[in-house]
Amino acid sequence: MTIAASFGVTIYYGSPDKRQFETIVKALADRHGLDMPEQELFAEANKWELSHGGLSGRTAAQFITHLKARQ
Repeated sequence: MTIAASFGVTIYYGSPDKRQFETIVKALADRHGLDMPEQELFAEANKWELSHGGLSGRTAAQFITHLKARQ
């Protein structure tokens, strides 16, 4: 039995587009106090997503964790 059948709810797990991904990265960087020029942050995030699973909120969070570990 699915969630939709039991509760009438469908959960959509879509992937963000490039702009949404960058918005997520920026919000997470701000939340974690990372001080990096926005264009550099986005360039590094775009390189990261190409080799770590594509555009997703999880990839953005992993990228921010990676940056924090490098500090």
